[in-house]
Amino acid sequence: MFAVHKFNVGLPDNLVHVNDLLDLLQQKINALQCIYCEKIFKSYSVLKLHMRKKKHFKIDSRNHEYDRFY
Repeated sequence: MFAVHKFNVGLPDNLVHVNDLLDLLQQKINALQCIYCEKIFKSYSVLKLHMRKKKHFKIDSRNHEYDRFY
């Protein structure tokens, strides 16, 4: 995912339940929600532009929703 999308979820050795994490991220993107700041957008293109402009290609480490995957 990093090579193609520049998306970094952390070191693979530190991850557990990877499929559940990817499912959660997919649900958020399908709901037009940024995975870093969690803002909701009106269209996929606006979401994609926001994530590129703000460099939100990662998971917010302060968001405890993702703690169960590390």
